[in-house]
Amino acid sequence: MASRVEYAVSMTPVVEIAAGTDYDAQDVIGKDIGKSLGGSASVNTAAPAHTTDYGPYMKADANGETKATTSAVMLFIKHTGKAWDSASALGSTSVDTDLTVKIHVSLADMNAASPTDGDGSVTLVGPAAGFYKTVAVIAKGGAIMLPSPGDETFQFLCASDLAVEYAVID
Repeated sequence: MASRVEYAVSMTPVVEIAAGTDYDAQDVIGKDIGKSLGGSASVNTAAPAHTTDYGPYMKADANGETKATTSAVMLFIKHTGKAWDSASALGSTSVDTDLTVKIHVSLADMNAASPTDGDGSVTLVGPAAGFYKTVAVIAKGGAIMLPSPGDETFQFLCASDLAVEYAVID
């Protein structure tokens, strides 16, 4: 295992100014934010206990394939834009449908948050199996990285059979 994993994220709000008779169309930074935003850090993975789960691919489909993490220090998820073929090879068909990433929330998780109302503590009731809550919707070619997701189960959904590139560092 590598001694650390470095990661970075950035975003730039862009407005397109339409072409005029004397100039071409131009992209400029949108004034609502007025600048690019970004950050970077690294995750220490040097401990002997860290393991890597790198497929490199798993399938996302309409049924929702799942990936569990255990004491994870990093989770990387990418919409490859290609159809599922196998865990080691991308399919040849292009997939433009978005990838939805969800996280499992159990009834025990909800009650561990000690919900209250005007009369004090309450205990929530509902399906013991819990439910999945959307974390992100990723377009073709996009990716997300979650530092320290811990012990969670993630679900990957796509209307088409999509190859998802992933890495989990526990």
